[in-house]
Amino acid sequence: MCKNKLAYAAAAAAQEAAATRPREVAPPIMIATSATPAMSAPTRAVPEIDPDVDMGDYEERPKRSKKWLIALVAVLVVVAKFVATRPPIAEVLERWEHILFPIVLIGLGIAILVGGGAFGL
Repeated sequence: MCKNKLAYAAAAAAQEAAATRPREVAPPIMIATSATPAMSAPTRAVPEIDPDVDMGDYEERPKRSKKWLIALVAVLVVVAKFVATRPPIAEVLERWEHILFPIVLIGLGIAILVGGGAFGL
């Protein structure tokens, strides 16, 4: 019974402390009206859509490019395996792979970024 009285007294003290503590008030929310033009949201130019553009060809193009991509990657893998398994070339690749591999990956990354227009070029 003594534990309950202590718990009750602690809870009562916490409630009293919370009631006497000053409350934090959030700043008022400013609503933009015609009287306050500085608060209005910036506007962006929305490009107009040309209704005469036929989107049918645009939707078919990725299907064809995926087939070509898979075929070219398969050809590239076969050619790379053929070239890399030749003994003189394999020796050179093993000797210089710690330099060639990063150069190839960095070059591929730069080609992808420039081709995708990441730098605005």
